[in-house]
Amino acid sequence: MRQPETADEEWRRLLKGGFAFETAPFAVHPKDSRRAERMFFVAARAGADKSDILCAAADHLRDHGVNENGLTIQLAGVERFLDRYKIIGKARSSWLVFWNGTDCPVADFTNNLVVALDPRTSEQKILDFLELHYRAVEYSSRELLYYSTRKKKSPYRASAVLTSDHRLIAYTCGHNPWLEARFCKNIVVFDVEGEKQKVTWSTDSRSPG
Repeated sequence: MRQPETADEEWRRLLKGGFAFETAPFAVHPKDSRRAERMFFVAARAGADKSDILCAAADHLRDHGVNENGLTIQLAGVERFLDRYKIIGKARSSWLVFWNGTDCPVADFTNNLVVALDPRTSEQKILDFLELHYRAVEYSSRELLYYSTRKKKSPYRASAVLTSDHRLIAYTCGHNPWLEARFCKNIVVFDVEGEKQKVTWSTDSRSPG
């Protein structure tokens, strides 16, 4: 059976994707840009820095026959892209609560963080928070009053999302978009030039157990 990629292998593959897996200008096409952004997040969690990324980019371009003049131009583009991202915070673990939806499903980073909860927070407190916050944002004043004393009748109750072998993936509440709480590890917060701050975490996070 094929072994899953390590974080180091993943960011190096995604880096190549930033060039459209050839020698296209780095992160110019929307698909290439998404791969490049994910590459940066994974590389940061893997402990790779800017010089590691630039060296790997140079190796990829040389492997595809790019001359020294072209190499200088391409690496300048990579450097401009990387300079847009600044690490401004880190945490070992936390319950992260964020908005999710089918139009742009969250895998391992978000710019719609609602709150970060203590990693020791109990399941019941997480479920209660999801329901309370979802009602506060999505319900009308009449609905808020009605369900304040009829919580069990609320159409949107928080629940656990499990794998086929009953391991916890997340807690959710709502339809689309929905609130989601995940136990996350190796959390990094980025300030992104011209955009909202983004929070990333390890892809293998499932539960605190």
